[in-house]
Amino acid sequence: MTLTKEKLTEYTPFILFAIALLVFIILKIPHIGLPFFWDESGVYGKIIFQLADNKLSLHPSAIDQWDSRGHPLLYPNLIAIACKIFGESVTVAHAANFLIACGLVISMFLHVGRAFHYWAGLVAGVALMSMPLFFTQSVFALPEVALAFTLWWSSWAFIRKKYVHYFLFGSAAMMIKEPAIVWIACLFGWSVLFERIAIWKKLLWLTPLIPFGIFLLVQKQTFGWYLFPFHTGSFDFTTSVMLTKFSNFMKYLFWDQARIIWLIFILIGGVLYWRQNKTHNRNDVARIGYGAVLLAAFIFILFSSTIFYQERYIIPSIMIVCSVLGVLTYKGLTQKNPLLAIPILIVLIASPIPFMSSNKFVYDNDMSYIRSIEVSKKTIKYMLERGMLNDGEFSATMPVVYVTPDPRFGYLPKDTLGRHHRIVHAGTKYVVQTIPGTMIENPDQFPLDTIVKWQDGDIRTIIYKVAPKDSIE
Repeated sequence: MTLTKEKLTEYTPFILFAIALLVFIILKIPHIGLPFFWDESGVYGKIIFQLADNKLSLHPSAIDQWDSRGHPLLYPNLIAIACKIFGESVTVAHAANFLIACGLVISMFLHVGRAFHYWAGLVAGVALMSMPLFFTQSVFALPEVALAFTLWWSSWAFIRKKYVHYFLFGSAAMMIKEPAIVWIACLFGWSVLFERIAIWKKLLWLTPLIPFGIFLLVQKQTFGWYLFPFHTGSFDFTTSVMLTKFSNFMKYLFWDQARIIWLIFILIGGVLYWRQNKTHNRNDVARIGYGAVLLAAFIFILFSSTIFYQERYIIPSIMIVCSVLGVLTYKGLTQKNPLLAIPILIVLIASPIPFMSSNKFVYDNDMSYIRSIEVSKKTIKYMLERGMLNDGEFSATMPVVYVTPDPRFGYLPKDTLGRHHRIVHAGTKYVVQTIPGTMIENPDQFPLDTIVKWQDGDIRTIIYKVAPKDSIE
């Protein structure tokens, strides 16, 4: 078969995507074996190993409520299955989540490619893979990437009117994390307003709520509440607060880390596409359902503005923004000459590189989290060498208090236990504080004498010795 110019152009997006995905995988392999970081060791990693140690279960009673925080347990069960098969380690947990992340990127390429063009899918997938947040979170044993994956497939099933697929992936999304209800509600609302189908078919878009409703009833019977009271009390619907968080999300999405480039491509591509296609059928957009997904992504960000601000929470919306970027870049800028997408891809890949690891602590938004891991390892090593972990109880702030309960978290030697306590009390001998981190919990105001302190970049570590109780009388 002769490889014509047309055939080469047709195959090029597949080849380039395969190369981009391979590079993504190669770059992430060194990070798969890194220790758990903050919420991984404090919440989900802990749950994953508990399920792997005991038995897999979706029942709320399988995990202590202060560990599960009332979240559904599908995600930790999925990762725990991998740990049961391949071994209980951070490497296995991270690899399992990374497999889901790769599945999401591949799904975006194929689905956007099928709906619009594979050049559009290529731009969308590359934009997501090269984003520092997704690049970082792709290996984390946290539910946001899995939530994005299931919501993506739920949306695709909604667009294609695949009711069984929609129920399966929508239910999975609901049982991974509660905010999926916002996405599902938006798809249903769009169907009610715009779809010309029987009412009973519209109601099918609500079926993912059934397993989640059962879970809530079981949780109510088990613990006496439907949703974890600590979380329900943290919602803030104050207009000024919501607007501030929403504007921060928008700034993060379309300005920070050179993503003004995203906005420029979207605006230019959108204007050019609109000028080239002056006749638009509103009913077609509604029937196909793309508008429903865009609405869901927008409302999801708005909902995220009512809770604790965390950039990773909007990863499901980010994947839709990347898809819009891919579609409008192709439709408006490169449709007549698809190879023009190559320099655009180069810009999308190169522009976030300077921001892949910031100089200051930004939690888990980019690869700078590795510095925090190294500081925690250094602190643990210092304490181990001086018998502080074995000589008696110590108190610590986050993140150190999270990393010592289980050597499988990646910080302690095998069969070593860190006898820690979060609150300083009469039996506490040492206190460890990491800044940035949480405050020392010392309600009885025991005197703390500094033993050592050091600075690693912008991260500061202080180890104190607790004065005897008699010294405060």
